[in-house]
Amino acid sequence: VGFTTMAGEMTPLGVMRMLNQLYTEFDKLVEKHDLYKVETIGDAYMVLGGAPNKCSGPRGAEKIALFALDAIECVKNFKVDNTQQIFIRVGLGSGPVVAGVVGTAMPRYCLFGDTVNLASRMESTSRKMRIQCSTVTHRLLRDAPSTEFMMKERRHEKTGELGVDVKGKGRQYTYWIEGSGPRSLRNDAFDDDIKSPPTCTTGDIDNLDGVDLNELALRDIDLLADDNDEDELHN
Repeated sequence: VGFTTMAGEMTPLGVMRMLNQLYTEFDKLVEKHDLYKVETIGDAYMVLGGAPNKCSGPRGAEKIALFALDAIECVKNFKVDNTQQIFIRVGLGSGPVVAGVVGTAMPRYCLFGDTVNLASRMESTSRKMRIQCSTVTHRLLRDAPSTEFMMKERRHEKTGELGVDVKGKGRQYTYWIEGSGPRSLRNDAFDDDIKSPPTCTTGDIDNLDGVDLNELALRDIDLLADDNDEDELHN
């Protein structure tokens, strides 16, 4: 954020030194979260989760989001020549991509696909020191294997309208990622103090709106186990 103005006030060597110092810190975070650094273009730093080392979609999104949160914290403590504060904005997009090397001169690993454009748009429409993600990324993060993310819908500050206008895509519903914590292993579905598991009979099969099918399946398994216990007692 404000890179053009800052660069105009620095010598080319000063700009290179600043970016080298900052990107070196980001490189450490890439290694920490087992990600792949795709490229840097000027002041843009592009990172990939889920390739070339494959992992599940929720796991890849989780690693990227944790990297983004760490990058924001890193920048808060980073100053140019110990005087000038810098700021970044972050955008996350998820979806299919094709990766490979094209051409023969200066070959490098590149990504292709609309997901790359989406991630770029998430960054360009984000805000200073904030992390914006797409709807797909938000859904993947809800299923993150080990981390609970604090996210909220993006709304217009004055009108309260959901989403943001994205070039080439129109109105997009997006989310702010505001923090994270370890995911609880407790299944609240079986905590009577919080809520009771939903019940469903064969005749209710058309009325499953709002019912968590995974929770229902666990309920059925539990009932089946109880029935088996009763049979054993009678025998």
